[in-house]
Amino acid sequence: MTAGTENVTIDSSAPGRHPPGRPLGPVVVVLVVAILVGLAGIAFAYMIVEKPALAPAGCSSVAQHDPTVSTINNQTFTEENSLPPGVSETPAMNSITVTAPGATLLVEGAPVWYPHSGNYFLSYGLVNPQVSVPSGEPVRFEFINMDNESHDFALTTQPPPYPYMPMMSGGGMMGMGDGSGCWLSVGSMMVDGMTATSANPVYETTAATLSFAGPGTFWYLCMMPGHAQSGMYGQLTVRG
Repeated sequence: MTAGTENVTIDSSAPGRHPPGRPLGPVVVVLVVAILVGLAGIAFAYMIVEKPALAPAGCSSVAQHDPTVSTINNQTFTEENSLPPGVSETPAMNSITVTAPGATLLVEGAPVWYPHSGNYFLSYGLVNPQVSVPSGEPVRFEFINMDNESHDFALTTQPPPYPYMPMMSGGGMMGMGDGSGCWLSVGSMMVDGMTATSANPVYETTAATLSFAGPGTFWYLCMMPGHAQSGMYGQLTVRG
C-alpha cells in the first residue's frame, strides 16, 4: 500500500448501490416518459376507436350549400339591412320568422358602438333574436362582422349555458359526454373583425344556404372562446 492512498472496493450487488458512471436518475426519467407516452397513445386510440361519438362532424340534418366569404361596406350594408321579402319580425317577442324559400337572413356581429354591452348578434335591430325557419326549404344566412374582434357564426343542437370553450359542453367535439350535440360552422370558421376605421369601413362576411331536413331546435352562437359564455347566442327553431 502506498502512503496517503486507500483501496476502496464497491460491491455493486449491495442494496442501495449502483456502479459508478451509471446514475439512476436519467434511467428512471426515461422509463417514466416512455410509460406516459404509451398510456397517452392507448387513451387516444381508445377515444378514436371506441368513442367515435366524441368527435361529431357537422349536423347530419342540415345541408349546407354555396358557402362564400367576401366583404361589404357601409353603403351596401345599409341597402341590405332591411327586412327582405319572406322575412318578418316581431320586436315585442324579439323574434324573426322566415316564410319564403330562398330568403336571406342578415345577421351581424354587433359593432362596438351599438348601445348594448358585450359580445352579441344583431339582426334587423334585434339582439340575439329567436329565429324561426321552415324545414325542407333553403334559407340563406349572411353573417357580417361589424365588430373590431373576430367572431364565428355556428349552429349547434347543444343548448346553453355554454362554457368558455363552447364545444367542451355536453358531448361536443372536445367533451366527454354522449356526443349528442352537433356543431356546424356556417360558411367560414372565423370572420375577422375590423382592423382599421374609416369613413366607409369594410367588413368581413361569410354566408351559406342551409336546408333543414325536419323540425327541431338549434342554437346559433359564436364559438370564439368566452363569447357564447357571455351571451352571444340565440335560438333557431325549424318548423315542420
